[in-house]
Amino acid sequence: MVKLVLCDIDDTLSTARDASATPRALAAIKALQAEGVEFGVSTGRVPAVMPRFFGDASECWQTGIYTNGKQVLLDGEKIYESHVPKEPLMHVVELIDQIPGAFLFVNPKIEDSNQGRFVGVHMDEATAERASELTHVSVKANWDMPPEVLTGCLMYLPGDAEEYARHRAWLEPQTELAIRPAYFNFFDVLPSDVNKATGLAILLERMGITPEEVMVFGDSENDLEIMRVVGHPVAVANASPECKEAARWHVGPCHEDGVAIALEQLVEALRTGGIAEFMR
Repeated sequence: MVKLVLCDIDDTLSTARDASATPRALAAIKALQAEGVEFGVSTGRVPAVMPRFFGDASECWQTGIYTNGKQVLLDGEKIYESHVPKEPLMHVVELIDQIPGAFLFVNPKIEDSNQGRFVGVHMDEATAERASELTHVSVKANWDMPPEVLTGCLMYLPGDAEEYARHRAWLEPQTELAIRPAYFNFFDVLPSDVNKATGLAILLERMGITPEEVMVFGDSENDLEIMRVVGHPVAVANASPECKEAARWHVGPCHEDGVAIALEQLVEALRTGGIAEFMR
């Protein structure tokens, strides 16, 4: 029996850059919750930008795994947060200074807040303005590393998919930190032992749910670890080959509301005691 559904955002639930969830998806999520199944997100993004995707339907994102496992929320309460070590991160900053157009900003810890603030490192005003425009959060220009503990770090690599993959391949062997896709040209920089699956373990311990009772929708590299540990991993049709291979179930593409249709089928199965069509 599925007790918790977690869904990636970019290219899984949402299609275009920063597009909101469709009315059909929101209705399906609420119908699922009405049947007693918990719903949350599993994303490389931060909680602060979730209203862009869900509007005023905060019940859709109050539980979830954020920043690729660095933050975990349960019913709006932050129950876990990992910190990014500054010394190896400063080395990453020095490396990306060698890539024209690349930039990095961090999220210094603020007590009792899921919103946070975002501060550039080795960043001028023009770059901060561009970072704010691309991410829809306010990024402050700054040269030095902030003194506070860092709860998040996002890196932008320029170019098309082939170019930013080349930059990433050059960076990764030179750092002890993990560089994981967040969305589009953005990459999450985090401790190498943190991912969506480690975040899931923390969430499930608090919820009293087993991995076998979890369904996860995903599409790309940063979904692989979590998809490999749950009972019901689901790939959208536009997912990467590796993600499709890790999936037990397969649904339609993101741009055709594949997740929403699957959730509707799951709701119908819960109401009738049957099996969702995509799970047959």
